[in-house]
Amino acid sequence: MAKQNILEECNKDKKIIFVEPQGSKENVFSKWMNMPLLGPIYLATMLKQKGYDVIVHNENMSGRVSKHQLNADVLCLTGLTSTIERGYGISKEFRVVNPDGRIVIGGIHVSFNKEEAAKYADNVVIGEGENVILDVIENKPRQKFIFADRQTNISGLPTPDFSVLKDYKRMRITPVMTSRGCPFACNFCSVTAMFGRQYRTNNEEQVIKEMRMIKTKSSFIYDDNFCANKERSHRILDSMKREDFRFKWTAQVRCDAAKDEKLIKKMAETNCQLVCIGFESVNSKTLDGYQKSQSLEDIKLAIKRFHDYGIRIHGMFIFGSDEDNKSTFKQTNNFCNNQDIDSVQYSVLVPLPGTPLFQNLEAQNRLLHKKWKFYDGMHVVFKPKNFTPIELQEGAIDCYKDFYTYAKALNGAANVVYDSTINCLKSSGERLRRYFSKNWDTTLLGKYIIKKWLKQNKNYVDYLKTV
Repeated sequence: MAKQNILEECNKDKKIIFVEPQGSKENVFSKWMNMPLLGPIYLATMLKQKGYDVIVHNENMSGRVSKHQLNADVLCLTGLTSTIERGYGISKEFRVVNPDGRIVIGGIHVSFNKEEAAKYADNVVIGEGENVILDVIENKPRQKFIFADRQTNISGLPTPDFSVLKDYKRMRITPVMTSRGCPFACNFCSVTAMFGRQYRTNNEEQVIKEMRMIKTKSSFIYDDNFCANKERSHRILDSMKREDFRFKWTAQVRCDAAKDEKLIKKMAETNCQLVCIGFESVNSKTLDGYQKSQSLEDIKLAIKRFHDYGIRIHGMFIFGSDEDNKSTFKQTNNFCNNQDIDSVQYSVLVPLPGTPLFQNLEAQNRLLHKKWKFYDGMHVVFKPKNFTPIELQEGAIDCYKDFYTYAKALNGAANVVYDSTINCLKSSGERLRRYFSKNWDTTLLGKYIIKKWLKQNKNYVDYLKTV
């Protein structure tokens, strides 16, 4: 014990900074992507418990990290494919500020691009970092590449200490992880490539313990699919109901969750305000090509059932599969408007490194480039089969314009007043919640974002016209 205390005292002299890079100016959504990744929080929490002076700097939340803040002994970088170029830039800045400091890079992107990342780091962690972070920091391994075993027991992870996060008091939404991985195998998804199809769950008591610590008015469940194990989801929701949590929460789910109506009812009763669902397409052939394991009828049922219980839907769609064509845009937008989906995210298909999609397109010589900052779902980075790159780009943007209209915003605002008044008179229950939170303000935000995207990406649009 005495030896451990001495070690922790020594650790206090070593300053460690984790940096989560912000998106590029071409990614106009980055301003609103200010909820931190949980990976760096877990790692920093583990190091703090060992006595290290550690901080996590999320650039989307706190702005670009300064040279003064980079004056640390160890820089730990993580990033998505679309933010990794900024991460490499931070690495270069750190070398100038602290030539004798050490740089460790990890995350999904570098796990599949280790040789690229090695140019910017002393150590590259491939895989999940929780099992190796203490050894990497304490023992300074000589090998460039650190291969980490998969974290099979995520119940053994510490309760995330958000005080390690710079400006943590500015967080409006508290993230919670109840599981890691996904049992499905969509060919465009990097989650399965990184974590495998093994679905690992956090101890249910630990989940509730973390929820008791939530101080914000809202929470986001970071699971790739909160309802992957419905029996477990029932148990968590039962516990949430007993605890009488007051925070509102959002989760990512699949369409098949709607087949269990009792589950949806419990979600509504525990203040679920929004679900994010990867519908991906209204084209059955496209869904089959994505290996999505869902039908158009499944999508319709999910929309109806969640709306029946007053839960809003953020529907996510992807354009650009080999089964899509020019008619797909209008077909999708008509469906979204007719089904009264509350908000949408129209992405162009993005081949992320490590996925079967990336491997196939690279083998077919269909990648336009590997400028990673454009691999964000808002820029076409490959040659589509049934239209040109610019046709795919403009089709997706036009869909945004058609969905997020001023007329819809005004109509939504009117509905808030009219529908809520009528429903108050009728004393209707669950549907009232949805009327009060009608997304007319989201419609205005959507229009603003698209207008800004077109302004920031004029050069990229011009480039696509030439390929």
